[in-house]
Amino acid sequence: MPARILLRSYTAAKIAATWTSEPSPTGNYYSPTGSATDVEKIEDTSLGKMLSEVEADLRDLEPRDPMHRQLSLTILNQFEQLMRMRWKVIEEAHNSISTPFYIVLAFWLVIVFASFGLSAPRNLLSYITIMLGALSIASVIFVILDLDTPFSGLFMVSSQPMRDALAQLSR
Repeated sequence: MPARILLRSYTAAKIAATWTSEPSPTGNYYSPTGSATDVEKIEDTSLGKMLSEVEADLRDLEPRDPMHRQLSLTILNQFEQLMRMRWKVIEEAHNSISTPFYIVLAFWLVIVFASFGLSAPRNLLSYITIMLGALSIASVIFVILDLDTPFSGLFMVSSQPMRDALAQLSR
């Protein structure tokens, strides 16, 4: 079935384009050229065309009996849901917090912890407590910033569900 082959190629290409630090799936997949940003990798127009071809193939199916008509409707509904989710990921792929906000936040935190240091008693316990507080807030900000870019960084979305789907399509 051409739609299944196209969907398998799309899935393999998406894995290869999104998780570039991991090994690419074996077989026929699209390999993007040049250095693309995360948003460009997610919003690849040639991969979008592949999905449009899959949709056209699905709409061209002509079910012969009521059971196959129902299956066809279910498939089209699931495909429309897939397209909605794809656009949601494309819309949310870029950083949502601006760089000036990061700068203002860092400056504000330096001022707050400097004022703690000035008003705290001069002993080792005070300095350690202030440093641990600053370190814990810095680590929280790091995690928030890293989670803001879901397809890169230390905490990123796993490719395993896509690889499992590719394995199912390859059967």
